[in-house]
Amino acid sequence: MDFSNPPDGDGKGLDSVGGTDSNTPGRAEIDSALRVIKESRAFAGSQRLQSLLDHIVTETLNGAGDKLKEYTIAIDVFGRPPAFDPRLDSIVRVQASRLRTQLAAFYRKPPPGVTVQIDLPPGGYQPAFSRITPPSPPASLPPAGSPSGAAVDPQIGEPPVPTRPRLAPSPAGRIASLAAGRPWVMPAILIAASLGLVAIFAVMFMGPRPIATEPGREFVGGRPAGPVIFVARYQLIDGPDYAASLRDGIQIDLIDSLSRFPELTVLGYDTVYGVSAEDARADPHGADFIVTGSIQASSNTLRVTSQLIQANSNRVVWSEVDESPLHDAGGVLAVQSKIAGQVAGQLGQPHGVIQERLKEDLTEDRAISMPDYLCVLESYEYSRAKSRAKHEEVRACLEQVTRRSPRYAPAWAKLSWMYGDEVRYNFNLRANDLPPAQRALAAANRAVEANSSSAMAYQYLAIAQFQAGDSDGFRKSIETALKLNPNNAEILADAAQMMILTDGSDRGRELGERAIAFNPGHPPWYNQPLAIYHIMHGNKAEALRYAEAAAPDGAPLAAYILAAALRLNGRENDAESTLREMVRKFPNEIIDKGRRAEFEASTRLPKAVVDLIFGP
Repeated sequence: MDFSNPPDGDGKGLDSVGGTDSNTPGRAEIDSALRVIKESRAFAGSQRLQSLLDHIVTETLNGAGDKLKEYTIAIDVFGRPPAFDPRLDSIVRVQASRLRTQLAAFYRKPPPGVTVQIDLPPGGYQPAFSRITPPSPPASLPPAGSPSGAAVDPQIGEPPVPTRPRLAPSPAGRIASLAAGRPWVMPAILIAASLGLVAIFAVMFMGPRPIATEPGREFVGGRPAGPVIFVARYQLIDGPDYAASLRDGIQIDLIDSLSRFPELTVLGYDTVYGVSAEDARADPHGADFIVTGSIQASSNTLRVTSQLIQANSNRVVWSEVDESPLHDAGGVLAVQSKIAGQVAGQLGQPHGVIQERLKEDLTEDRAISMPDYLCVLESYEYSRAKSRAKHEEVRACLEQVTRRSPRYAPAWAKLSWMYGDEVRYNFNLRANDLPPAQRALAAANRAVEANSSSAMAYQYLAIAQFQAGDSDGFRKSIETALKLNPNNAEILADAAQMMILTDGSDRGRELGERAIAFNPGHPPWYNQPLAIYHIMHGNKAEALRYAEAAAPDGAPLAAYILAAALRLNGRENDAESTLREMVRKFPNEIIDKGRRAEFEASTRLPKAVVDLIFGP
C-alpha cells in the first residue's frame, strides 16, 4: 500500500513559541517537558522517536521550523543519503505517525510538574506547544459491566476505565495470558472478545434493526442485511514499550475474527486504522455499532476494557472488563471454549463451524512468544508504508519467527508476501537463493499446513499460485479463503484482482465493489481490478474513473492501466505522457512494443488492456 506524502509544515520559527503572553510557554518550560518525555517509558526504549522529537523541537525553537521537510528530516535524523526518495522510503512518515501516537499516550496521564504539551499536528513536521490546562475533577465512573446506557467518557472519547477491579468477574471475564518474557497468547484475548461481541450482535438483531443514517454514505449493491461494525482503535492507558503494538493488534485481529461471520459486515482495516472511538462516532462510515475499549498492562496483570456503542444514539449497549494475572494459558483455553459454546448456542448450530475454526486458530497460536507476535504486527506496518529498508528488516524477522515457531501460520503467510515483494517492488532480491516466486509458494503452503482453517493462509497461497501461473490452484485457494472469511476487504480485493486479470468475470467485479464498500478508506489499488474490468468491457467513463482513482498508488501497474483507459477514451497524447512519466520514474519498465510478450507474461494483464497500453 502506498500513501501520499503529507504536506510539509510552514514553520514560523521562534515567534510561534515565544513572546510575553503568559499563556505561551517559554523555551525553558518546553525543554523541561522535552526532557521528561524522552525519559518516559514509551520513549526511553526508542532512540528513533527520541531523535525525531528532539530534532523537530530544537529546530523549531531555533527558528528553523520552516525547514522541517520530509527530505531534510530523513537525512538529518535518520541518516538517509542525499539520493533519498520519499516515494520508496517512508521512514519519516512512519516515525512521525508513531511519534503522534506516543505523544498522545504520554499526555493522557502526564507526570506531575509537566506544564507544556508538545503536539505534532497531522500534515506537517513542525511541533506545536501549549500550556496544559489543569483537568477538572473527574466525574465518578460507572462500575465495570455497567448496564445499557452507560456513558462514554466525553473528555477522551473512549470508554471509561474502572478505577478498581471487579470483585467477582464472570467466566467470560477471566481471560489470561502469559507474562512478558514468557509465551504470550494475545490471540486468545482477541478471539474471546470477538466471540462475546458476536453473541451480543446476535441477540440485538433478533428484533428490529437500528439503521445508522449518514447522508452520502452508500454501500455498493445496497446496504448489507446484517449489522455493520466499526472496530475503533483501543485506548492505551499504560503498559510496557510493546503495549502500543498490542493495541494495534487488537484492532487488526478483531476485524479479522468478526469478519468471519457472514451476518456481520466489518469495515476494513484501511478505513478504521488508528481511528479513535470519538472520531468513529463523528464519522462511522455508515456503521451501526462501534467496538472500542482500552488496554492496560503491567508486569503481572493485563486489563482489557471493551464496549459496544450504538452509532446513531451513542448509547453503550454492552461493556465488559477482562482482567487476569499473567501466568499460563490453561485458563485462557478453558474460558475461550466456554464462550465459543455460548455463542454457538446464540447463533445456532451452523455457526458452530466458525467457533471450531476460531478454537483451532487459538490452539495453533497458543505457544507464540511476544517477540514473534510483534514481528507479525510489524509486517502490517510494512504493508501500510513499504520501503526497501523495512522490507529487509521484516523479512529477516519473519524468517526467524518461522524457524522458532514453525506452526505459526500468520508468520508463514506474511513471509510469502515479503518474498513476492522482491519481484513486485524490486526490494532486496536475493541473487543466490531460489526464485522469489518459488520461495513465496513454499512459504504459503507452509502457512496452510500450519493452520488449515486460516483464511489468511489460503489468501496468500492463492496469490503465490497466481504469480506462478497456476490458475486452477489459485481459484481453489481464493474460494476457500472467501468461504472462511467472506467479508474481509483485503481478501475480497485480492480475489477481484486475480479473477478479473484471468477472465474479466462479473464475479470479480462484484467482489471488487464489495471490497470498496466494506473498506471506504481503501488504498488506491482497490480500484485497479475494476478499471481493468471496465476497460475489457469497453465502458469508457467507468474505466477512466477507476483508473484515475487507482493512479495515486504510484506503482507502474497503475500507470499502465491509466494509459489504457486514456487511450480507450481517445486521449492518445495523455496516454503517451503517462507512460513517459512512468518510465522516467521507473527506467526498467517496459514500453517497447518489441518486448510486448515479455510484458504480458510479467503483468498477466488481459490482451485487450495490453493492446491499449502499447497503442496501434
